[in-house]
Amino acid sequence: MGSDGNKGLSQAVLLDFFAKLLPPQASNARDKLIYHQPGRRRPFHHLLLSITATEGLYSRLTPNTCLFLHRPWALDRHRVPHGCLVLSSHFRFDETLTVGFNPHLAGLLGCKVETLVTLSGYKNDPERRIGILGVLQDSQSLHDLQNRLAHIFQEEALETVASGSKGVLRAVALMNAFGEEQVNQVAEHFWTTCNAFDPVPASQVLYITGEPRPAGLERSAALGMPVIFIGHRAAEAWGIRRLAELLQVEFPDCLVEASFEPEAQPALKPESQQQSIEP
Repeated sequence: MGSDGNKGLSQAVLLDFFAKLLPPQASNARDKLIYHQPGRRRPFHHLLLSITATEGLYSRLTPNTCLFLHRPWALDRHRVPHGCLVLSSHFRFDETLTVGFNPHLAGLLGCKVETLVTLSGYKNDPERRIGILGVLQDSQSLHDLQNRLAHIFQEEALETVASGSKGVLRAVALMNAFGEEQVNQVAEHFWTTCNAFDPVPASQVLYITGEPRPAGLERSAALGMPVIFIGHRAAEAWGIRRLAELLQVEFPDCLVEASFEPEAQPALKPESQQQSIEP
């Protein structure tokens, strides 16, 4: 699909794929897809994905490699081979391929498609998607959902705040932010009667997000809403694995690899990028 085993993958076809998967938004104009393009354009036979640039990546790059980085700021451009293309997405990747607006992940957890609702609006940007809410096909225990999430994210244990929830869970919220306002929005949505489902009390809604935040912890505890924290790195790694799966299906003639080499020291993002979604 879109590539020839001998001729390779063109830059135009590859950029079209990413534009559809991670569509640009006017509010995130700084989040440019092409991060580094040295030399002339040539076909690609190798797609290499990583959360960030690590020492071991450079020896794997060739003039026919396209490198994708979620957090590109540690990249040493002088060590990128002539012709190697580097793509990046920080905002859009966080939004759609981690714990947030992620319909695929909602499906893996057993949500009814007809109940899925997008939650938008964050940091004075009404169009920024920060989550997806859905009612489960079948009620599940907190323990069962913990185990399922640990398997999906390849983590042995996930931090959980049960908030006194002992019964079954009927709904989940996949969220890329965890403040008082977001917790209230989730609780209000599921308690409001609509045609797709009966009201769900906060104690039967599982809030799934990246990292704990004091305001979110306080409000979820007050509502009795259980919360599971995936962790920033685990959520990013899942997104890289998912992106690799999609690329391999779309371009079966290309060698697709994902690298999870540990970072020596996390690179600080430039000030212009500091307002990304809370993981």
